[in-house]
Amino acid sequence: MASRIERLIRIYNRLRRGPVTIEIIKKWCFDVNIQISERQLYRDLDDIGSYLRFDKEKLIVLENEKNRKVWKIEFEDKEESLTTWDINSFYLLKHFAPRSISITREVSLNKLEKILYPQVSKSKFEKLSVANTLLFNSTNFFEYAHDMFEHKLLEDIIWAIQNQKKLIIDKNTHESTCLQRNYNFPALLCPLSIVNHRGAIYISFYEEKSRDYFFLAMYQLINVELTNLTFNRRKLERGFIEYQSSIFGVTGNIDKKIYNILIETTHDIGESFAKYKCHASQEVVFSKNGKTYLKFNCGINRELVSFVAMWFDHMKVLKPLKLKKILIQKLKDTDALYLSTRNLADNNEAFISKPKKK
Repeated sequence: MASRIERLIRIYNRLRRGPVTIEIIKKWCFDVNIQISERQLYRDLDDIGSYLRFDKEKLIVLENEKNRKVWKIEFEDKEESLTTWDINSFYLLKHFAPRSISITREVSLNKLEKILYPQVSKSKFEKLSVANTLLFNSTNFFEYAHDMFEHKLLEDIIWAIQNQKKLIIDKNTHESTCLQRNYNFPALLCPLSIVNHRGAIYISFYEEKSRDYFFLAMYQLINVELTNLTFNRRKLERGFIEYQSSIFGVTGNIDKKIYNILIETTHDIGESFAKYKCHASQEVVFSKNGKTYLKFNCGINRELVSFVAMWFDHMKVLKPLKLKKILIQKLKDTDALYLSTRNLADNNEAFISKPKKK
């Protein structure tokens, strides 16, 4: 009995943090190692609503716009003080949010600020709000401005991920993530996560027929259709983590191999990349002979080549030979381009693997 009471209290404390659907609370139970079936979880939520009572707190059950049950706690006369650190943290989040979010959702962010202020009006919120609005700014360098159409598609994708529903995805012909297979779009896909990468929003997907994981940019999507077909996201998580660690950024690799990549760089750049993180396997080595190296353990793709090329004569690939040859060829192509009058053209062919001819 004691263990069940403890479980109910833990679930109630999770509800105090914000509204949940059954999918959200199931994932939370899994993350905090509470072993419970979905049926028992429904019973626990019913019991919490019936028997747990706290002063000026009330558990209510609603249905959202997707006809899914939502459990939330409403607080009466809640007043909580915020420190200067807390208030500055809010404004840092608001003003440094990626342009892909802050522009299209500006009205919503302002609405949240209006809701927050009355709740903490006894804090120093009003003293810092004007100053911080003027203080914080962003260059928005290399950030994509997603329009309202894309954000409406994003809402459906968020719902599908939360409820583990498959989507029918249609995309344009732009291969910004270098897909390694010719999928037939529109395609039935399992959406797994939403990623902010270099100022743009990307969605990770799993395609059941090919058993492939890949990313698509939001600006590639031209239609998203909801379905009632379900999938088990938990069973796909390990495979996705392995896939994400195998690629540099969000771009598909040129082959199935994982390479031990060794790049010589300057001491100053090495010190910078001791703080800048590009890949989970990234390692900076300051050797006794005075040389500095970057190490990665991943596949070769367009983003990796672009990363090295960006530093011109401040980086030199030592291995693998395959990456070295690709960069040398790219340098030759660039040199030829500047010496010719030929037109520019999109060309990701070198980074898209082709099936071997039999």
